Amino acid sequence: MNKKAKIFMNILIVIASLVFIISLVDMAGSFDYVKKQEEKAADDSFISVFEYKLSHKAYNDILETYYVKRLNGMEAPEGYENIWNVAEYSHYAFMAHIYEAKGDKDRLDACAAKLEVLRNGLGDYKTAASDVDEAIRNAP
Repeated sequence: MNKKAKIFMNILIVIASLVFIISLVDMAGSFDYVKKQEEKAADDSFISVFEYKLSHKAYNDILETYYVKRLNGMEAPEGYENIWNVAEYSHYAFMAHIYEAKGDKDRLDACAAKLEVLRNGLGDYKTAASDVDEAIRNAP
């Protein structure tokens, strides 16, 4: 091969290598994008299920979902803090009921303070607090 052909082949190899590297970077970005879309879809389905349970006053299911999500490190998705607060309110109301039955005044007072803060943070779901309180009062 002559010198011009070798230079031309080297240039083609460099261009092909650059295209390959750029393709790898783009593919990695695509995987990241798909993962983020799947996480967003999972969050959206979680919220719609949560709202469904809330509308049907299935507070025991809400608590179960809340505990599972908290174990997995999930925090309240942006814009859905009020729904998350309903679950927290249910948790603290349940715990207050237990502390009252045990006679643990210190923990009961701490729960009562947290319940008041959460009740103020429920927004459109303030009626859920009354429903939770009533359900716990009527619990065996």
